[in-house]
Order: sequence, then C-alpha cells, then structure tokens
Amino acid sequence: MTFAAIYRKSVAVLATGLVLSTTASASDHAIDKDYGNPSTPDYADRVVTIKPDARWVNVTQDETVRFVDARSGATFTWKFDTVVRVFDLTSVAPSGILGAHHVDAYVAANPRKRNDS
Repeated sequence: MTFAAIYRKSVAVLATGLVLSTTASASDHAIDKDYGNPSTPDYADRVVTIKPDARWVNVTQDETVRFVDARSGATFTWKFDTVVRVFDLTSVAPSGILGAHHVDAYVAANPRKRNDS
C-alpha cells in the first residue's frame, strides 16, 4: 500500500470518528438538558403532593403534573415533554420549591406514542 493510500484511509477513519463523536455529543447535550417545560395548573392531568420523605415520583412522558410541596404549600406545574427517563425534579422546580429535597422523576414512555426507531 502506498503512502498516499494509507494517508487517505487514515483521513477517512479520522473524519468518520469526528462526525460520530460530534453527533453523539450533540444528542447527549439535548437529552441531558431537555426535561420538558413549565406549564399552567389549568393543563394539569393530575396533582402530586411531594411529602418530606418522598424520594421519587412516577410520571408519564407528555403528562402535565401539578406538584405541591407539602412543607411549604408552594406549587409548580410541569409538562414532561421529554425522552429523559430519570432526572432530579429539583432541577426544574422554581427556586425555593422543594428546597434541597432531592426527588427523582421517573418518566415512563407514553404508551400512545409509537416508537419508530
């Protein structure tokens, strides 16, 4: 194999690796940061009270939930428009709601959505 052929092959392998790593990084970033969106209480499918001893909540993808902090009585509403399966609910709760109380949101797949992948 000539030097030119080795060079072309090395460049092709390097370029493929670069494209794959860039694509994975972009996908990871979007998934890591997209937990859904705030919503208004009028659109809530249900209400969940977060008690002081709660460690997790179960929700469904595309579900809108109004959360009530049992300690303070403060509320917020969240639409779980996300592909993320587990995340810390305090990362999306408005400041002061839930305090430092770590609560994981377990997001089940929406059974009404067809998975085309």
